[in-house]
Amino acid sequence: MSDDKLTRKISQAEIDRVAIKLFLRIINEWGLTAQQGCMLAGVENPEILNLWDQQIAQNKPLKLAQNTLERLSLVVGIYGGIQEAFTDSAQWRVWIHKPNSRFHDMSALDWILLQGVSGLKDVRNYLEGQNSGAYL
Repeated sequence: MSDDKLTRKISQAEIDRVAIKLFLRIINEWGLTAQQGCMLAGVENPEILNLWDQQIAQNKPLKLAQNTLERLSLVVGIYGGIQEAFTDSAQWRVWIHKPNSRFHDMSALDWILLQGVSGLKDVRNYLEGQNSGAYL
């Protein structure tokens, strides 16, 4: 196999497609409403989530704004951090909804919805710290 095949550049459209697929699966697993999903993604209209889902199903090209891709990436990172922190998959689904003293006794989800991108970064950083032992 040539080096060209091993180092094939991933297109932005492929990155956007994977980010959207992961995001939609995560918000479904967490049991979020369309409005909560929109707030996490930074989009205003819940129909956008339906449009993304349809475009994925129909294998149509997708294009995300850079700030939307950043938000989806943070959500995926949070999800991964939760999976790293807990071995029980049931905990993965509920942790985001449980009150946490780190977020002023709000759930991580409520903190994110209140704070926006900075809330996403707070939760992601918190989980990274927990998983690295920084907060033990």
